[in-house]
Amino acid sequence: MKLIDKTLRKLRPSEATRQTAMDTLITSLRVLETLSDGIPAIGDPVKAAISTAIQLLEQVEAARGNAETFSRLNQSITTLTEGLLKPLKNSGLDPSQYPDGLQEGIIDLTNHLNAICQEILRKSKRNPFVRFVGASKDAGDIIEFKDRINSAIQRFNIVGLVTAQIQAAQLQAQADQIRVNQENAKYRDLIDNLPRAKDASWNAGRSNAPVSCFEGTREGVLRMITNWIDDTTPDAPRVFWLNGLAGIGKSTIARTVAESASQRGILGGSFFFSRNDNELSSVRLLFPTLAYQLAHHDATYLVTIAHALERDGDLGHKDAPTQFKELFLDPIVGSSHKPTVLLVVLDALDEALPEEPVKRILRLLLSVDVPFAIRIFLTSRPEAHIRLVFDTDKHHTRCVLHNIEDSIVEGDIRRFLEFKLPEIPRELGISLPDWPSASDLDTVVAKSGRLFIFATTVVRFIAENRIPDPQGHLTRFLDSQAPIGPSIYQQLDQLYLHVLQSAIAGVDDSTYIDCLRATLSSIVLFRNPIPLASLAKLIGRDPNEVLLSLYHLHSIILVPSTIQDTPKIYHLSFPDFITDSSRCTDEKFYVDVQSQETSLLIQCLGTMMKLLHFNMGGFDMGPYTSTDFDWEGNPITPIIKSMSNKDISLDNLISPELGYACQFWCSHLLKIVNSTPEILDQLKAFFFGSFLFWVETMSLLGLIDSARTAIKDAHQWATVTRI
Repeated sequence: MKLIDKTLRKLRPSEATRQTAMDTLITSLRVLETLSDGIPAIGDPVKAAISTAIQLLEQVEAARGNAETFSRLNQSITTLTEGLLKPLKNSGLDPSQYPDGLQEGIIDLTNHLNAICQEILRKSKRNPFVRFVGASKDAGDIIEFKDRINSAIQRFNIVGLVTAQIQAAQLQAQADQIRVNQENAKYRDLIDNLPRAKDASWNAGRSNAPVSCFEGTREGVLRMITNWIDDTTPDAPRVFWLNGLAGIGKSTIARTVAESASQRGILGGSFFFSRNDNELSSVRLLFPTLAYQLAHHDATYLVTIAHALERDGDLGHKDAPTQFKELFLDPIVGSSHKPTVLLVVLDALDEALPEEPVKRILRLLLSVDVPFAIRIFLTSRPEAHIRLVFDTDKHHTRCVLHNIEDSIVEGDIRRFLEFKLPEIPRELGISLPDWPSASDLDTVVAKSGRLFIFATTVVRFIAENRIPDPQGHLTRFLDSQAPIGPSIYQQLDQLYLHVLQSAIAGVDDSTYIDCLRATLSSIVLFRNPIPLASLAKLIGRDPNEVLLSLYHLHSIILVPSTIQDTPKIYHLSFPDFITDSSRCTDEKFYVDVQSQETSLLIQCLGTMMKLLHFNMGGFDMGPYTSTDFDWEGNPITPIIKSMSNKDISLDNLISPELGYACQFWCSHLLKIVNSTPEILDQLKAFFFGSFLFWVETMSLLGLIDSARTAIKDAHQWATVTRI
């Protein structure tokens, strides 16, 4: 028994050891208390718990048998000090700057420390603490105190570990996104360099763009098109051809279809052709423009198209089959984005030029065969070259718009007029109750026939007339007599004639009428619209007189408010009318194409010979002049020392009228069937006096390929006409 007691005494810690453990614990607690002071969010709960523990431990007279327990508790306190409070204090961060996960972990830890503090206070009030460390039960309480601190710390560590991993994943995701953004920025630069028609999309906002269908009209056709789009069965036709006569509403339907598809997120791209715009009539810009739109529709298309451009940066200038494959079909098929349906809308394909490439593109579009639903919606007049392609392909949907029952079309036009006509007096501030009358409305509907363009032109004519007299204008129009012409266009021709004749009613000034004719001829035959001031200079007229001559033609011409803006035709049916002598029966307005093409050619050549000169780019040539070139235009000595005009815009060097003349003189030449001495003299003067300056200007405009084509075409024209 004595031996056992002796052995146990050796195994028990000495009084000094117990006191050392107690002192070490209290010291650690005081360090922890000091550290916690001034740490936002967590400092106060920690300090409260520590202060309570120190007060209680200092009351202990002897720490009999609990040295190891105190040591373990001391380790827990040290872990809390070194692992949390020191880093927080040293960081100098405000709690609002802590990461979200750390904030949540701190809140959880402080809640646990508060609970421990409250438990200690509760026990100290219940039992005299002088016995706290002297009994086995009290030793167990200290162990529980230590374990609960450890548990809180472990919980905090686990949360911190998970939070750190989440933050690491987030940082990696952010880094990946930065890399993707950088790559996409590089890809967008490639896409942005594609040649394209910027105003081709359905919502481009160009001044003479079509509008959407009036609510409640064309419902049957639109329902048919929607059903075709949504039919994703494998054997469903991929192409829908909506064809019809000019002015019947094809472009309005196309815009409505495109707008609806855009709202549904299924519109891959759209191209609204226009013969009155050089870019919008260019079939070579179709696939680059669609590629640009596809890239902005979905990021995966951006990547696949950009990769194609990385492989071949000249794709924007390749032939149609190559562009179709590399910029359109392959990027769609190779993309990870596989939509249920992807719609492309092409409007007024008959206005695309030249005709042979149009046929090739149609065949390419009809050949599309991919494992998901690409839908291509096309509209055009039933022109021969387009009909030829569709007649040889049976797997498409066709709708002939002018074959729709008269009653359906009449109902749509009536709904449109019932809404639009009563708006006119309200907008003019005129009181006209119950206007128009039912009989007048019936007459306008009947005259409109199947042509929506007729109804819209009537509305514009009455609303935009210089004299605010809606009923008077409507009455005079209804009383006018229809000329002889093709039955489908008879009423439209009458309307156009009425507008033109009203513009010169009571005018005896031959100069005014002559200016009006010259202006109309130019607007109708110009290959690309230019500002009115430039148009006037090109045809040798005063800009203000030209603007005045258009004053009464707002219903058929988009008349600019200033001479710096560009006049445009509302609808292609007007050029068709005014260049056809069987339809435009008033010779004062009839445009003889051969005569006017000759005039425009002469005016283009004259403009170039007047404005072209040596060094169109404005380079700093030093002391040298044009005499320092040989007859082929080669410099005799190196002469260009610097480019003093590097910040000068081409717009300041090349006026719109000169740019038009340089680009389109040959286009006007090719329309002339028979040469004249005046044409020959002007061509000779141009080639011997201004040819090299023209080549330089075309190079500055980035049109050197067009210059080569023009030279070749002019030579072919000369061969055919035998000059």
